[in-house]
Amino acid sequence: MPTKTSPIEINSDLIIRTFAPWLVQPTGLFNTTMPPFQICGSWVGVLPKLLDANTVGGVLPSAVLTLGLTISSSHSTDGIPSNSCIKAYSIALNLLRRSLESINDRWSIELVATSTCLCLAEAMLPTSQEGKSAHLKGVGKVMQLSGPSKFVTGVPYQLFVGIRPLLLFDAFETRTSTFLAAEDWRTVPYSIYSATPLQSLLNLGAAIPSLLERFDSLTSSVQEVDLLDCCRLWNAFGDTLHQFDIWEHLFRLNTPGPPYWRRDARNEPHLQEVPWQKLLWFPDVFVANALTHLWGFRIICITHQQQLEMRYPGVPSEGQSSVDCVPSVSELTSWICGSMEFLMQDEGRLYGAVSTVFPLRVAYRVFKEEVPSSEIKMEWCRKVVGRFVCKGVDLGSLL
Repeated sequence: MPTKTSPIEINSDLIIRTFAPWLVQPTGLFNTTMPPFQICGSWVGVLPKLLDANTVGGVLPSAVLTLGLTISSSHSTDGIPSNSCIKAYSIALNLLRRSLESINDRWSIELVATSTCLCLAEAMLPTSQEGKSAHLKGVGKVMQLSGPSKFVTGVPYQLFVGIRPLLLFDAFETRTSTFLAAEDWRTVPYSIYSATPLQSLLNLGAAIPSLLERFDSLTSSVQEVDLLDCCRLWNAFGDTLHQFDIWEHLFRLNTPGPPYWRRDARNEPHLQEVPWQKLLWFPDVFVANALTHLWGFRIICITHQQQLEMRYPGVPSEGQSSVDCVPSVSELTSWICGSMEFLMQDEGRLYGAVSTVFPLRVAYRVFKEEVPSSEIKMEWCRKVVGRFVCKGVDLGSLL
């Protein structure tokens, strides 16, 4: 293999080893039967191909340099981003903004890759959440202009698989509907390569942000709320939960062996126990990702059903109740917390840490609503975030 000598090549290689370690050594945590290019983080493997094209304007090379410098800075003694790192980020962001103002088809794939690099850099930099959301929306517009048929195979497909989770979780944070929930965006990109279990789960989860938007519209209305609209929304959350039940049933049928098991950490001092829950262990990191996100999605649906029931007597009209849901919110949050130790193993590099953000945030917000009884659980979550910071991921805004 030729030696990588240029700064761009060196940083591209570092990004691959950090965010897609299974492309370098597909064993241990990453011992999976799934095709590597269908895994969310594998998009970084296409960076060398895109960089070889000597793209006009230098926006992608600038973003790769920024992400590489940020990773290197996170490994420094104090973990504080260097001035060169902040400067590189500022340059790359300005180049991206200018490029987004003159979008054309030839540049669209480059801009998707650039935005994804900067999103990952922002997870390790003290930047504003508003900035992250703004340029995620920019890359979403690039994708919409291209259309779903653009992302069926090759490099565009791998980039789509990589950027979709970032776009989707931004829609959860902003509680706004996303184009990713449309039928063509859930099916066309997978017309050649069948969706993996996690991708199928994200297809189902893409419907939730629009439900959150409806919920906020109902509960913030100054006019009298139509009880029928509340019941319809409650049922929509229930229908989504039912789809998750079907997904989990098929997932368990197609997973050889148990999808997870409990691990007693009392005799393993290198593992940090969860005070109220035994640790959960998984066959590989991708099974862990799928299940922890499933549990997070379920929590959101159940808790919003509960809020509708509390706010509007008569919801649901059929006499059902969210308390009938199995497993309960308490169980789901405990399972998420019990999974963190598995996902934070050093072998997972930064991929493992970043993949915990959504489910841990969901669990923490449940605990926050239960104060003071959940103060111990909230403190445990804060300690987990502290361990992320030590790994170089700035999740100060997570909680």
